[in-house]
Amino acid sequence: WQGFDHGSDRTAFEAQAETVAPFRPHFDPSLSLAAIDLSGEKLAYCCLWVRCDTDYAYVEPVCTIPSQRGRGLASALLTEAMRRAAALGAKTAYVISDQVFYKKLGFEEVQHFTFYWKPLILCCSF
Repeated sequence: WQGFDHGSDRTAFEAQAETVAPFRPHFDPSLSLAAIDLSGEKLAYCCLWVRCDTDYAYVEPVCTIPSQRGRGLASALLTEAMRRAAALGAKTAYVISDQVFYKKLGFEEVQHFTFYWKPLILCCSF
């Protein structure tokens, strides 16, 4: 909750969390890494997704709690997760983010998406 700046009240945040585990058929726990302190509190988190029918890894946005940012924890987790993904056959990794953090680690912008929207009018027939 702190890693993505969701406030300081953990109990309130967790009360809003989903109670049913999501269906994640391609989740690989060996690509889900956390840095923890001696008391077991999470300081940073990184998760990659790799499917056997692709040659790339998808990086979930990496997070670090505010008090631990700038120490290299997220960078170390992401580097290790990418090493593991490469061992599984991934040749590239991508992340959907424009944060400088990823650019500092060698990620390059290859596409920039523009999203369009149009309000739907209820009286339209399709």
